[in-house]
Amino acid sequence: LSPVCLGSLRRAASINAEYMGGPIGGMLKRHIVGAGMDLIAEFTDESGSLKFVIDLIELHDRYYSLVTDVFQNNPIFDQALKEAFEVIVNKK
Repeated sequence: LSPVCLGSLRRAASINAEYMGGPIGGMLKRHIVGAGMDLIAEFTDESGSLKFVIDLIELHDRYYSLVTDVFQNNPIFDQALKEAFEVIVNKK
């Protein structure tokens, strides 16, 4: 995400701290699952399993940073990240 988008997310998170849960957490989970499914769709045997694993780790790192930095480790977003990666990993 661009610095402008990150700044907007930080402001929204700080303003809506008590409301941030449910709907926004669900949206984040769906977004992460979509990104993971895109990785799975792009994976071919020719591209190599190692590259797939590295791409998956990079995807997790990207969203983990978002959860820790922008959403300040809010348990709802931490749970959304965890559940999204459970869906992604169990898909393959």
